[in-house]
Amino acid sequence: MRGILLPLLVIWALLDVTNGLGSEGCTKLDPVDDLRITNTPSMSIRPSLVWNGTEYGLAWQGGHTGNYEIYFARLDADGHKLGDNVRVTEDPDHSWYPSLVWADTQYGIAWSNDLEEILFARLDASGNKLGIDSRIVQSTYAMDPSLVWNGSGYGLAWEDERDGHSEIYFARLNPWGRKIGEDVRVSQSID
Repeated sequence: MRGILLPLLVIWALLDVTNGLGSEGCTKLDPVDDLRITNTPSMSIRPSLVWNGTEYGLAWQGGHTGNYEIYFARLDADGHKLGDNVRVTEDPDHSWYPSLVWADTQYGIAWSNDLEEILFARLDASGNKLGIDSRIVQSTYAMDPSLVWNGSGYGLAWEDERDGHSEIYFARLNPWGRKIGEDVRVSQSID
């Protein structure tokens, strides 16, 4: 029997509550030293990590530009950073809660913009944008997207308060990140 042993990394965000500073780090689950990935004067939080078959892709929310933006970095199999950070978003509003997936030859990433919409972008293997951002959802309160790739398209779930209380919604996206059909309400809160 043959198998593939993938290096397993644990990524975390560390917040210093005394001064509001944060950073992210990673460690392999074997005895090695922790590796610091970010080092900014503000918070780096909410990491999303995926394996693409040869290296890791890491997205996170960082606040060192004055508001929160989404960033991307590549890590080798041992967790060492390859190249510079790539800024994925450049928005006057906050960008929150990144969800990153590997989609055969490129990354897909979803995030919440100012907690009112869910956006999607495709990134090449180096983290550079392919095309323009797609607005998937616009709502009074939409956050915490969870994105998956099924081999031919994306599935996206998120928290949404369009009905006056938090519910979970789902949408299908084509390989280019365009929504297929209508949003599907998955949960049913009891009032």
